[in-house]
Amino acid sequence: MTLFTPGEGTLPLIDVAARTGLPREQHFTEVFHRYVGWTPRAFRRANARSKRK
Repeated sequence: MTLFTPGEGTLPLIDVAARTGLPREQHFTEVFHRYVGWTPRAFRRANARSKRK
């Protein structure tokens, strides 16, 4: 699972949550932050910056 899907652009978090089987976007955000240490928004921004280099 990726937050960046080639050909689809960046998926809305509600769609990412649904694809991972989590019931709500907020639940996905909480779980993502717990395991990754970043919010999905911060992760996307950091990843987008690193891809521009």
